[in-house]
Amino acid sequence: MKQIARCIFLLLGAAFLCGCATPGYMSDRMNDAADIVTLSCSVGAGAKARVGPVHAGVIATAGYMGLRGGEWSGSGEESVEFEALVLPTEEGFAFEQFEPADLACRRGKGFTASSAVPFLTTSLAAPETQPLPRLERAHPDYGYFTQLEVSIGAVWVGRLGFNPGELLDFVLGWTTLDI
Repeated sequence: MKQIARCIFLLLGAAFLCGCATPGYMSDRMNDAADIVTLSCSVGAGAKARVGPVHAGVIATAGYMGLRGGEWSGSGEESVEFEALVLPTEEGFAFEQFEPADLACRRGKGFTASSAVPFLTTSLAAPETQPLPRLERAHPDYGYFTQLEVSIGAVWVGRLGFNPGELLDFVLGWTTLDI
């Protein structure tokens, strides 16, 4: 029993010595954890699967409610998406714009993605309305490239996603490395 107590004491001491006691450390870990999973719904119809920048489906959605971009939202007005397999529109074969609420936007989680060719994102940018993040430059959410996601539904479209890149960021964050 003494060995277990000693191990716990050493682990806690190591955690505080490696930067875990710094202000904002635990909130950063919680943000990283929330970035791993997407579980939301939108108004629209269709089906789509996406593995990073590769995607396929026919879908049109607007707004979202649920967990996406690392935060819960119920406003339903921050997302627009459409995808066509054969006939492109003005924006191309696919277009997705995600502008999360203030907190996630400051963290650089928003993006505008479009496809000039079928099945592949050819343009990724930060949304125009995104305020400058901490690094004083607007950039897209590069976690987009490691997202695994499926969306399906009629009237209400459910979206379920998992991001291995954000999982790696979460795990490395405990060592004070933040990618």
